[in-house]
Amino acid sequence: MKMARPVRTAHTRWVQRVREDLPDVVFSYPALRPLRERATMLLHGSASRGVHDRWSDLDVWLWVSPRELRAIDAASPTRFFEFFLGGRPGHANAESRDHVLAMIRGCDFGLIHELRRAIVVRDPDGFGRKMIALARRPMRAALRRRLFFYHYVEMRGYHRNLDNPLNRGDRASVLLALGVTLGHALRAAMVLDGAPPPYDKWLPQAAAETPTGRLGVQAFARIMLLVGRGALNRAQDEVRHPVNLELRKIRAGLVDAAHRHGIREPWLGKWYLHIDQARAAGVRARW
Repeated sequence: MKMARPVRTAHTRWVQRVREDLPDVVFSYPALRPLRERATMLLHGSASRGVHDRWSDLDVWLWVSPRELRAIDAASPTRFFEFFLGGRPGHANAESRDHVLAMIRGCDFGLIHELRRAIVVRDPDGFGRKMIALARRPMRAALRRRLFFYHYVEMRGYHRNLDNPLNRGDRASVLLALGVTLGHALRAAMVLDGAPPPYDKWLPQAAAETPTGRLGVQAFARIMLLVGRGALNRAQDEVRHPVNLELRKIRAGLVDAAHRHGIREPWLGKWYLHIDQARAAGVRARW
């Protein structure tokens, strides 16, 4: 019986080309050439997600020892190296392994989220695969609660900052606070679901892949429609303002989800009494 051959998609063909050709391109830089056999090279960002439109570039990490990074610094004015592969632009960022590990342990969720989807190009001693495995480790329940506490209280604070601007019709101030409010709301939802939140660019898409985050993204979409239809063009009592009503739905959804996870803390209501504690919890978070 013949075994079926694996389907070669456009993405898998591109990944194969990256693995075959990218090292020659990146290590053509004199400052990087001595590290070809030792550096860890990972592809991340849009290309590792299978996004290959005309706006997508190639994001590459180069991880080396601290001593090797000092050698790069001595030979180059930058750790940022631009290149083209098949007419597609890209850049490689050099960083020390010690710093990468410290960022993961310090809950740099942008990095952790990217690592979970990264593609190994070169990994001579397995360091890259170890970091990917570390990033893919399930989020501990205690860490979920700690970070939900932080993002929820921050969301409530920025939501409160919307009250007077909505009353006054101050669109600029509303937009500034609205974006931060929604960002903390989606991050609160994701960490409650045990998912590391990504950088802002991928946040709505990633949140939509989690149960609690999906509800927040749906409300987010309704808010975008309201803004597009001119909901911020006039002053209106914040209690009845349609944008504020949608934000309250997000807040109520987060509280309900927290209750389902056994979180019934006083800060869900009197959040303003716990701002310093919430921020300290965020700073002390460890992966």
